[in-house]
Amino acid sequence: MKKTYRPSRLPSASALTMIMIAVAMATLTACGGKSAGEGESMDSNPADTVAATDSVAVEIADALLTSGGIAPIEVGMKVIDIQPSVEGLYDSIVSENGYESNSYYFFLNGEQRFTAYEFDPGVVNLVCADNGSIYVNGDEDTRLRMGDPFGKVLGLKNVEAVWQEGDGEGVWSWKCNGIWYLPDQSALTEKLSQKLYNSDSSPKGSDFDDSVTIGYMGTGLPW
Repeated sequence: MKKTYRPSRLPSASALTMIMIAVAMATLTACGGKSAGEGESMDSNPADTVAATDSVAVEIADALLTSGGIAPIEVGMKVIDIQPSVEGLYDSIVSENGYESNSYYFFLNGEQRFTAYEFDPGVVNLVCADNGSIYVNGDEDTRLRMGDPFGKVLGLKNVEAVWQEGDGEGVWSWKCNGIWYLPDQSALTEKLSQKLYNSDSSPKGSDFDDSVTIGYMGTGLPW
């Protein structure tokens, strides 16, 4: 039986659901996901909830994710300093309170682009991509995006497999130049799924085919 990522820092059922949005965002977004009209949106105070801001539709340009975040949403910044909108990057924000963290979903033209997590009160601790309009610079001229074959991650020069354990369970993740990656679980074979959750040794490149894609990439893991 395939498992799902189980964050140790967010034990409540509502928080677990929130984390799964980030881990399998490509699949959830394709099926409708969280829309800019749902939940709670941010205005002058990101911790409060108000109506979503209105905006004129603009062309969605690619945005770069680095180990520091997606400028100007940077790891370590104060949540209160997040602007309600940034031209060309996002025009509205939906916030969600969790058991031990808060999440902030950034939209442009109604499309969810990326998420920021607040584990420490008032501070952005993690930023992750939610769709293919956000990219990470790979080796030379390559770019990695959500939905790309996971083999692109395994082929990076400085990539390393890292076993992450919490709450009695663990999972293999991959890290390179300050960005963490996880495969989308929707296309995992039973054999690959078992290896992903076995601490004895990390899955190898031969365990992946092009049907296994990038399902998560961020400045850290959301647990």
